[in-house]
Amino acid sequence: MRFASLILSLLVIWPALARGAEVSRVLNTFDFEERELGNEESLPMHWTKVQGAGLPHYVNGQLATDRRRGGRYSFRFDLNGGSLIYRYGSGLIRAQRGAHYRIDAYCQTTPLRHARARLSAYLVDLDGHEIPGSVARSRLYAASGEDVDWKKLSIEVTASSPDAAYIVLELAVLQPELYTTVKPGERPLFAQDIRGNVWWDDVTVSQVPEVALRTGKSGNIFARGEQVRVGILVSDRLTDDLAAQLVVKGKK
Repeated sequence: MRFASLILSLLVIWPALARGAEVSRVLNTFDFEERELGNEESLPMHWTKVQGAGLPHYVNGQLATDRRRGGRYSFRFDLNGGSLIYRYGSGLIRAQRGAHYRIDAYCQTTPLRHARARLSAYLVDLDGHEIPGSVARSRLYAASGEDVDWKKLSIEVTASSPDAAYIVLELAVLQPELYTTVKPGERPLFAQDIRGNVWWDDVTVSQVPEVALRTGKSGNIFARGEQVRVGILVSDRLTDDLAAQLVVKGKK
């Protein structure tokens, strides 16, 4: 028990921003203020509509000014039955091998009984093929009433695969048929929200520090009197502004 207690305590480490306020780990920001950039289209740049079952062609999104978290515009999804997904695709957000990423997005919805908003991200290789096991999805969300404040949805992905090359983002409003798990042989009838809206704003992709400790010992167990060696690996796009503290405790 003494040795297990020692190793568990070795895993207590706190990375913290120490200095360099000018340092930013935000790789991409989508505030949808694109009119200033010359985009006169109804859609934000590089966001494409996903096609498929349950995603009718007549349900669309657009840049809108009726609700926004900041600035003048947001990205509004307009339901007319069915679900809707927009994707920021392969080749646009580069992933660094071994790096850890956090994606945040703010959304508002009209009151929805069945449909839900969801933020997703996954990694792809250089050819745009999805990396197995890399998909991260936020909790499903819908406002319970009118005038509910913006809701922050967050997910994290790690480029642990050597083939990971890009991060792909998806913003969605989904009906139950696309988010409910169905057992084999079941054919349930799903209710839908025919009308409703979802607004997205201030979507950010950040590379965040990740710390790993390794001892090189199977089970991290050391014999009494054996010298303890611990390797600390910090994965981050910048390290000059990081501070860490290592605390070692043990029971007699």
